[in-house]
Amino acid sequence: MLRKILLGIFATAMVLAIVYMLGPKLQEQEIIIEFPEVPTRLSELQSYVDLREDTVIGLKPGNEAYIVWADSMNKHKTPYSIVYIHGFGASPMEGDPVHRFLAAHFGANLFVTRLPDHGIKRENGLEYVSPQALSPWMQKLMQWTMMKNKIIHQNREGEKAMYWSEDYHMNVYESLAMILYGNMNEATFKKIHQPLFLAYYYKDNEAQDDVVSVPKMKEMFEQISTPAAMKREQAFPNTGDHVIGSSITSGDWEGVLFSTIDFLENVVKIPAKPEYQEKVEDLMQIQETIQNID
Repeated sequence: MLRKILLGIFATAMVLAIVYMLGPKLQEQEIIIEFPEVPTRLSELQSYVDLREDTVIGLKPGNEAYIVWADSMNKHKTPYSIVYIHGFGASPMEGDPVHRFLAAHFGANLFVTRLPDHGIKRENGLEYVSPQALSPWMQKLMQWTMMKNKIIHQNREGEKAMYWSEDYHMNVYESLAMILYGNMNEATFKKIHQPLFLAYYYKDNEAQDDVVSVPKMKEMFEQISTPAAMKREQAFPNTGDHVIGSSITSGDWEGVLFSTIDFLENVVKIPAKPEYQEKVEDLMQIQETIQNID
């Protein structure tokens, strides 16, 4: 009896292997990046960003890309600028208020961008993100088991519904897969020489980031070419969520903010605005007192 069961399992596995090999094939596609023409005059940048966002159909309020000038009355270049790029399916609010406080602390201009087709409310959400590549069989399985009309719907509640996507078209998964499997590798990571602060949610094997892999992040951290003195990694056990810098999701966005400030000041050597330094020191002292009480 056992022999028949084993033979049956083996025969089934062989059939599945043959079906897979004869199934859909996908040729590799090269990622071609076309950079937009952006005004070089500071006086025109604000109008450029506003016009681009105003023409987006279905863009939800508060999801627009925006610029915060260090001096709104006298717009000028600052020695350093903060550029915030949000994650997959999110919007500029994903990093709020950490990105705003960082810019204010260092007296820097802030540009909070919005990725293509993100921050919108449409039934075909994220359809127009350029499709590149996905395992063809995974595409079929997603259509058969997870999607309706090539759309995956995720119910969002409260403020998350205002700033995170709810409908994900299959095209966006294809694009994401192309970037991940075609470019996120050691060859790419070794090209990184810039200072790096890797921050992530991790408390223990059970309570940790369930959206991206913490071990893979740590593996990437070891593969980059940044000198050891110019890179730092830190787990934030109290954030309780993949999104660690948002007041909506994170239980410790303040800790993320303070650690980022510490990295930029003491590792990258970016000077803070004098009037903010005293305030941050007071806040850090308060946080240390709270942690000691806990």
